[in-house]
Amino acid sequence: MKKLITFFSLLFIFQLKISAQVVANAGSDLEICLYDTLKLTGSGLPVGDSGSYKWYQLKSNTLVSTNEFYKKRVLSALPDSFRLLVTRIKNGITYIDDDTIAIHVNPLPTFAYGGLSNFCFSDCNYNLTKNLYAIGRAGYDASEKDSSLVYYKNNKKDWLVKTNDEYIYSFCNYINNSEIPSNGIRDTICFEYRDSKGCYNKACRSFRINPNPIVEMINATICIKQGQFNLDNLVVKPFVKTGGISTFRCLSVPSTSSLDKNNIISTVQTVPATHYLNLGAIDTLNVGDYVIEYGFKNSFTGCETLDTATITIVGLPELKFKSFPKFCINHDAIDLDTMVYDARTGKALHGIWTSVEYNGSRDQSNPNVKIKLDSSIVQNRFRSQFGAGSYYIKFVEQSSVCGIMDSIPVVVNGLPLVQIDVQDTVCVTDSVVPLSNIVPVGNVGIWSGLGVKGNSFDARFSPQKNEFERMPVKYTYTNPTTLCTSSDSQDIYVKTLVSFKINSQVTRTNSTFHMAFYLSNVQFAGSNVNSLIWRFSDNTADSSLGFMGVAYKTTQDSGIYKAYVTITDGFCQSTDSLEVDLNYTIKDSKIDNSKYDGLTFYPNPANESIQLSILDAGELVIADYTGKVIMKLDLEAGSHKIDVRDLSKGLYILSYVNSYGQTIQYKVIKE
Repeated sequence: MKKLITFFSLLFIFQLKISAQVVANAGSDLEICLYDTLKLTGSGLPVGDSGSYKWYQLKSNTLVSTNEFYKKRVLSALPDSFRLLVTRIKNGITYIDDDTIAIHVNPLPTFAYGGLSNFCFSDCNYNLTKNLYAIGRAGYDASEKDSSLVYYKNNKKDWLVKTNDEYIYSFCNYINNSEIPSNGIRDTICFEYRDSKGCYNKACRSFRINPNPIVEMINATICIKQGQFNLDNLVVKPFVKTGGISTFRCLSVPSTSSLDKNNIISTVQTVPATHYLNLGAIDTLNVGDYVIEYGFKNSFTGCETLDTATITIVGLPELKFKSFPKFCINHDAIDLDTMVYDARTGKALHGIWTSVEYNGSRDQSNPNVKIKLDSSIVQNRFRSQFGAGSYYIKFVEQSSVCGIMDSIPVVVNGLPLVQIDVQDTVCVTDSVVPLSNIVPVGNVGIWSGLGVKGNSFDARFSPQKNEFERMPVKYTYTNPTTLCTSSDSQDIYVKTLVSFKINSQVTRTNSTFHMAFYLSNVQFAGSNVNSLIWRFSDNTADSSLGFMGVAYKTTQDSGIYKAYVTITDGFCQSTDSLEVDLNYTIKDSKIDNSKYDGLTFYPNPANESIQLSILDAGELVIADYTGKVIMKLDLEAGSHKIDVRDLSKGLYILSYVNSYGQTIQYKVIKE
């Protein structure tokens, strides 16, 4: 009998070929993987010979095939054996031979799990290979195992990435924590493994991706005198802790602290549990920053989120008040927060100020006491204007969370009485006007104002831009005991001298000179000028004229004539003069008639009327700015009053033609 030939196929087809002729010769036992297909092939009947093949399962002595081959899928892990019986008829002679073969069945590989059963969002970018998410074990020998499995996904394939022969599960690149519902998202990862015997198996594992809890903490600052702090007050989220597990731990304490970070937190088994930070006895070495970690774990999913917060422990301030000023009833409101500080650190303290006592009374049923207590401090500003007296004010510190308090007395003094008596109207030429204080008496205060020199006033400092200039003077007195200051002031009205220009017109009739003198550009004249007197070098005087009248003087003698004018306006007197030279012959053309106009008028601008004075008869025309004649009058020499109330406001041209045929024009403004 020929040697038994075996062949093991990696394509899961196990083939066996047997040659049976005369002598039976069994081959080696063969191995196959569970669920692979076993295929046995026999030989012994050459082409042209007759005969038969019969395959028997030895365990049951059952005929399983009458063909040269036998094929079956291995469904049992138990070993099996088969017998081949070959009958050959050649040349009328029958030959019979048989052979047997034993089959060893290897179980399929199995999988153990070293990774997560479910994922939390924080597990994203999970290395399936490195974290031994699944471990393949050989079915024939559990000691043979492999963690470098091949992973794949049938859906959401881009969630699984292979990098450097390692498989990374990166679902967070496609969803975020807030998109995951509370009951999670279902997903599946598949993997496969082939052992050293060539046996292959694969599996898929379903799981849920669960959201991590939303955890948020806030920092806190507490006073060392508090002794104990509820750490749950640091937790802003989650709002509801049912179904979760809260844990706190202290990560660090100040370098100077005597407290043990591992024993500083205590838990009280309330529902839910309460956690406290224990500061122990007041010790300034324990001030500083304590870093607290808080973790919240969903007890159903096991997903946990950590956050940290800093608790700043501050020491008790050493409250000190600055020196308060001596308050006067007119003192500006003072910011009380600028008057208190921590003597230990030098830093300003801030808090709430209140008035608690006035003149020894705290009785708020007394209206006078109540208004002082309620109104003297507003928004931490002390307002002394609500009345002189003794106050007691309280400060409650808030800037350092320790909330210490203290009180301090404050006295508000009244103002000294001041009264002055000063001449109220003076002339600009008055250089020394005495300034007198009645209360207090004596040279104990200070006078101030433009023109003030010591205890007198010099009116010559007046700006002289108006008829009367208001020049205030002020007397200030400070009480040396209370340092309170008050003052009294009064306006001195300074009369400006009348300003004017003297004009003259000279004409000649035969041998007689006619001189006319009048004023123009008059300013700062009062409505009731006391007098206006013209005097001439020959000592004649003319005081019968109106303020804007024309003084006439005739002479046949040549020479130099001088005209003087004196205007008395209240208690001020203005003077000026003008010389006229008549030393000319009759034919001398220097006496220029062309300069003669003979008209004066006021006021300008005008409101109701114009006072007009002309030297000789002539025609007066008033036209608007376009040249349209509004009024035309024939006037005799002398003074006239022209009513302009009916004229509209605006600019007008006043024209006058004198006896010499000259036309003189003026611009007049109607108000």
